[in-house]
Amino acid sequence: MEKIIDRVDRSAIKRELTHECLLRESNKGGNQIYIIDAHRQPTTMREIGR
Repeated sequence: MEKIIDRVDRSAIKRELTHECLLRESNKGGNQIYIIDAHRQPTTMREIGR
């Protein structure tokens, strides 16, 4: 498979995922569910699209 872009630094994603965009904890598994916006969380959106 051809590599298109490099992965994004995890610390940059953690800085973007603030308490304001946290929707809730998942019912099972203890995962956190966030609502993100490409203008406010561009690094996170880029990593999702990668």
